[in-house]
Amino acid sequence: MSWGAVSLRTAWIFLAMCVVFEVVSVATLLAGSNFSISVVSDPMRVLTTGSRGADLWRLGSLLDMFGYLTAMPVVLYLGSRFREESGIDFFTLSGILFLLMGALAAITFAFAAAPLIREYAANPSAKDAIATTFVALYRITTFGIWQTLNGFLAGTWGIGVGRLAWKQGARPLAWVLFALGVGYAGGAAAHELDGHALLEFSVFARSQKHRAHAAVSELADDAIRTDARADQPILVVLQQRFRGFADGVQQRVFEPGIRFEHGLDR
Repeated sequence: MSWGAVSLRTAWIFLAMCVVFEVVSVATLLAGSNFSISVVSDPMRVLTTGSRGADLWRLGSLLDMFGYLTAMPVVLYLGSRFREESGIDFFTLSGILFLLMGALAAITFAFAAAPLIREYAANPSAKDAIATTFVALYRITTFGIWQTLNGFLAGTWGIGVGRLAWKQGARPLAWVLFALGVGYAGGAAAHELDGHALLEFSVFARSQKHRAHAAVSELADDAIRTDARADQPILVVLQQRFRGFADGVQQRVFEPGIRFEHGLDR
């Protein structure tokens, strides 16, 4: 597969542009979060940054998109440099997908998620719906793409091309690529190991035989559930949204059985 020839000079120029875009992007996003790392990692706190925060998050995301795209010639240059090595096409494809998915997540956040921050401050009556949508988008772009998918893609590219660079004796380049690849892949793996399910399942305790049964309408409130963590706002929203539906299903499922047990106890 031919990825096109990119000169070393061109790769250095675009790498410098990438660094500038990313540095300014990070500074802008931090400014939109009042330079608080804890705010950046909490979607509900990001949502309350107001109109100023919305503008800065949109600008920072656009800069981040340009940062990803300007790194493309670097990946193509390395693909051309090691084109005779086995596996270079696969590793180059991983690098390109990493950059494209990162840019896609950034533009999605800029034009879909950031406007919700402004709407959240301007429309109090729709806060619940806005919060649900924003948290979902935040998890897709940040946790799903940037922290997980892109971590494994960048890890594959960095470690793979680093191995080829080491094989050809380009040790400094190999160490840089190894560090980049291990950092991304390790971060993605750590995020997965520390992850949690988005849905919680309720466990219902059956009443003892020959003991008084609770009313059917009380069964849902007596269900045994795991406690929701403070950093899982989407779980609270999902539970609030679907609890009424679940209660109705529980009543229809368990009511005939309870009536049957009552009949046997008489």
